[in-house]
Amino acid sequence: MNPLKVFISSTIDDLSDQRDAVDEALSETEVFDPVRVEKLAAKDDSSRHVCLSEVAESDAVILLLSDRYGFIPEKSNPESLSVTHLEYRQARRHDIPVFVFIKADASPEATQEAFITEVSDFDEGVLRKAWESTEELASECRRALLLWILSKARDDRSGAISAVADVVRRFPEASELQLVLEYAPKTEDKENWCNELLHNIESRCADLSLPLPRQKDGTTGPTLKIAVEVSDDAGTVQLSIGFEEAVKTAPHIPTITIKLEESEEGLATGAQCVIALVLYASNDLSACIECLIKLASERFDNEEFASQILWLSAFVSAIRLGEKSLTIVEMIVELENLESHVVGAGIMALFAAQVRLSSMNAKIALRSHDELMLMLLTVGISKNPEASELLYNLGRKMRAKMPMTGLKVFERLVELDPTYDERWYFHRDVGSIYYDARDYLMAGEHYDQARNLKDDNSELHRHAGDAYYYPGHWAKALVRYRKAIDIDPVEQYFVDTKIAFLESRARIGAATDESYVRYRGISHRLSNFGIRLMGRRTKPRRIARPLFVAAKRLCGMNSDADRALALFANRRGNYSDAVDHLENALQMIPENPLIRLDLALNLILAADGEFTADAKHHVIAAIFHGGPAARDQFRLRLTNTENRDELLQKFDELFELVKTERDEWLKRRSEVTKPEMFGHVMHVEH
Repeated sequence: MNPLKVFISSTIDDLSDQRDAVDEALSETEVFDPVRVEKLAAKDDSSRHVCLSEVAESDAVILLLSDRYGFIPEKSNPESLSVTHLEYRQARRHDIPVFVFIKADASPEATQEAFITEVSDFDEGVLRKAWESTEELASECRRALLLWILSKARDDRSGAISAVADVVRRFPEASELQLVLEYAPKTEDKENWCNELLHNIESRCADLSLPLPRQKDGTTGPTLKIAVEVSDDAGTVQLSIGFEEAVKTAPHIPTITIKLEESEEGLATGAQCVIALVLYASNDLSACIECLIKLASERFDNEEFASQILWLSAFVSAIRLGEKSLTIVEMIVELENLESHVVGAGIMALFAAQVRLSSMNAKIALRSHDELMLMLLTVGISKNPEASELLYNLGRKMRAKMPMTGLKVFERLVELDPTYDERWYFHRDVGSIYYDARDYLMAGEHYDQARNLKDDNSELHRHAGDAYYYPGHWAKALVRYRKAIDIDPVEQYFVDTKIAFLESRARIGAATDESYVRYRGISHRLSNFGIRLMGRRTKPRRIARPLFVAAKRLCGMNSDADRALALFANRRGNYSDAVDHLENALQMIPENPLIRLDLALNLILAADGEFTADAKHHVIAAIFHGGPAARDQFRLRLTNTENRDELLQKFDELFELVKTERDEWLKRRSEVTKPEMFGHVMHVEH
C-alpha cells in the first residue's frame, strides 16, 4: 500500500510546533506521507518551483492559518501573494483537496485577513475548521483526512483505495461512532430481529467503506441510539433512530421514528436508515441526502415513513446549503397528510439554497426555488383548519418585500376559500400590490371592488382615484375623489390639488390622456438630469433650467421639474410664477408637507407678507401630513421674512385647530375600520 502524499502548507517560523504535531499525527497512521518544504532535500531548482511542484504532486493539502501572511516573493508575483497563498492557489488550480484549519483566537494581518476571506468565500472557497490547541489541531487534521479516504473509497469504482480504507477503519477517529440498541419487551424473537439488524448494518458499513459502529464502551464521541419497540400493529416494530451525543462534523439533527415490518424487507429498510445517519456522522452529507431520498422514493406509498425520512433529509439539506432541496420539497408537497414540522424543514432547506444561489446571482434557479417555496407554503397551510386566515396573513406579510409572491398567495387563497372575493380588505391588499407594481388599471379594478364592498371607507375611494389618476383616466379619478370628500371632508388634504387639475381637464372635455403615460418617463429622465446639473458649480449648471422647461412640455405633471422651476422663480423674486409651479407640483403628491410649506411661503411673499386664506389652507394640509415637524420647517422658510414672529404665531393657532381636526378624523377612521366578522373569521385592521 502506497501512502498518500499530504502537503503541509503554512508560515513556518510561528507555526513550527503545529507543523511538527500534524506531521507526527499523520505519520503514525502509515497511511499518509506528510510533505514539508523544510524537510526536502536540497535541489538544483528554485524554491518556488519545488514548492509548487510538490503541491501539484500531492494527494491533499493541509493549510494552517494564523496571524502572519508570510514571505512574499518579489519575482513573477504580480499579485504580491505569499508563498502559502501561492501554494493554496496551486492546489485549487489542480483540483487537489485542501483542508483548512484557522487558529480560533488569531489576530491576522491585513493581508492575511484578505487571504482568509478568499479561502472562506461562500462559492469559491473551502469549508474551514477552527483550532485552539496544538493537540486538537493534530487530532482534527488526522481525523479529517481519515474520513476523506473513506469517502473516496465509497466513490472509487476501481477499488484502488479499498486497501487503504480497510486500514483506515482500524483507527478510532475513523470509527468513533458508537451504537446503543435498546429493545422492549426483551423477547427472544425481538433479540433475534435486533441481532439481524446489527449484522445488516455492519455488512452495509463494510460494503460502503463506512466506519463500523461499535457498541458503546464509555469513551467519548458521537453515539447513535436505536430504540426498538413492539408496535400496536401485529408483525411490526417501531424504530427511533437518532444521535444521543453530538456529532463533531455537523449540527445536531432530529431523531426519526419509523414503523417497519418484522421481515427481511423491514430489516433492510431499518439498516438503510441507520446507514444514512452513519454517513452523516462520517461527514458525507451528500451521500446521506442521496440515501434518504432513495429511501423515501422506494417507500413513498408508506406516507408515515416517507414523511419522517423527507423531514430528516430536509434538515440535512439545509445544513448542506440546500443541496437537493428542490427534489426533497417536490416529494414533500406530494404527501397527502402534510404536517407543519415537515413544511418547516422543507422551507428551511429551500431558504438555505436561496442564500447560496443569491450569492451566485442564479436568477433562474432562484425563481424555481421561490415558486416551490410558495407551493410548499400554500399546500402546507391549506391542510390546516385555519388555512384561509393563515394564507391571508402570509400574503400581507409578503406585500412589501415579495409582492408578486404575495399576489400568488392571494390567488391561492381565493381558490381555497372563494368567500375572500367578497371581503373588502382582500381587494384592498391585492390592489395595493398591483399599485406598487405600477399596474394601475388592475389596481383600480380591485380598489373599486373594495369600495363597493365597503362604501363608507373614504380611503378606498381615494386609493381607487389614485389608481386611475396616474395612468391618465381623469374622469374616473375625479368621480372617486369627489366621493371620498363627500364621505369625509378631511380627504381634501389628500386630493385637493388633484381635483383642481381634474376639473380643469373636465372643462375642456378631456376624460383621458393616454399620451400622458407615454411621455411621463422621458419627462422624468430629463428632470433627473437637470437635478444632477444643478448640483454642479460649473457652466453646465446653466442648462438645467431649459431641461426642466422641456420636461414640463413633455408631461405637465412632473413634480421635480416644477419644484426646480419654482426655486428659479423664487430667486428672481417672481413669487406668482413660483406659486403656479408649486401648485402643479402638488398635483402629483398633495401629501408632501414640504411642497405645501414652500407654496404657502410664496403665497405670503406674493401678498406682501399677508397670511392669505390660500396660504392657511396649505399650511393646514402641511400640518396634517407633517405633524409637529412642520413648524420647524416653516420657521426655517421664514428666516428672511420681516413679520416672522407674527406668521409663526398664526401657524401655532392653526396647529391647534389641525390637531383637533386630526384627532376627530382618527376617531372616525377607527369606527370605519373597527373589527368585523366575516363568517367565522374576525378581521382586525393593523
